[in-house]
Amino acid sequence: MENEKVQKNTAKGALPPIKELFTESFHLLKNVFAPFIVFNILFIIITAAAVIMMLAGLFLLGIGMGITGQLQQGSSLVINYGFVIGVIILFVLVSIISAIGQIGSVIILYDANPKIGVFSVIKRSAKYIIPLILMGIVTTFLVIGGIFIFIIPAIIFSILFTLSYFSVITENKGPISALKRSVFLVKNNFTAFFLRILALWGVMILISMVFSFLIGWSTEGMGEGVAVLFSIFNFVVQILASWYAMAYTTTLFKQLQKVSPAGESSLKVIVVLSVVGWVIGIAIGYFAFNGIVKLIELQQSGELENQLTPSEQEELDKIFQEIDGDFKIEDIDQYMEDSLTPTQVETSTSPAETI
Repeated sequence: MENEKVQKNTAKGALPPIKELFTESFHLLKNVFAPFIVFNILFIIITAAAVIMMLAGLFLLGIGMGITGQLQQGSSLVINYGFVIGVIILFVLVSIISAIGQIGSVIILYDANPKIGVFSVIKRSAKYIIPLILMGIVTTFLVIGGIFIFIIPAIIFSILFTLSYFSVITENKGPISALKRSVFLVKNNFTAFFLRILALWGVMILISMVFSFLIGWSTEGMGEGVAVLFSIFNFVVQILASWYAMAYTTTLFKQLQKVSPAGESSLKVIVVLSVVGWVIGIAIGYFAFNGIVKLIELQQSGELENQLTPSEQEELDKIFQEIDGDFKIEDIDQYMEDSLTPTQVETSTSPAETI
């Protein structure tokens, strides 16, 4: 009966209930858990190995820089360039490995095939790296432009572009086409989509709050050992929760595909607003830079120095002379009394002293 209701809602162009989304996401992750966890553990190991290699390489290059620095300058420069190039190569390598891990996870969840091969997933994932990088550059440009228009457009752009990542991987869309597709899917179901994303965030925040409370409570009442156990358990739960969140978003994307099987939205309004925002941002940056330069010039020319009256300057010189000389802490009270006017001395006298 419940499945018939879901099918009717889908046929009318409405998303299934949020409860159905949570249930379906759980069953999806459960169904492909074996290849999913093998794939992710494999990439955790590969990423850790790459990071260790990077740190070891930096350490060896640092030793080489120290040795050659004592021998000759020419060799030291070669090592310096090698150090920088090595850091860049290893950083790019780790980034590529991480990207393939994320892309492969989406492929496994979207295909929903419990017998999918890990190496076939790696091969399929590699071809999406460049399109996703290009899409990331375009997305960043558009969202940053929206920040300069009172921030709200940037938030809306980010929500509209949420599914572009999935569109590239599962629909073989190009960077721009994926953004258009994501805007189309989200815009036509904006309220339902936003409520479902808020529900996911709410669950994730609740999990974090519960474990933060447990860790704090165990630290105060049960000792550090129990707190460490709760921290380890929290780490595992956070990983599982992130995997579930990925399954949840993938399931939501598939549901949106069913109710909006085809179509793309124009990006004209978004591009225009972003360009306007960039113009405003550049103008703000230009005037701010000129203002800072002007302040520096005024400071260097001495025009920003305080203009003191002769009596104020004399008093300031007296203070500096006393500080430079034998200025003792017990002389402060006497100095303050000498500095006060007769009126100030009278008003500063306490009632007890008057009596």
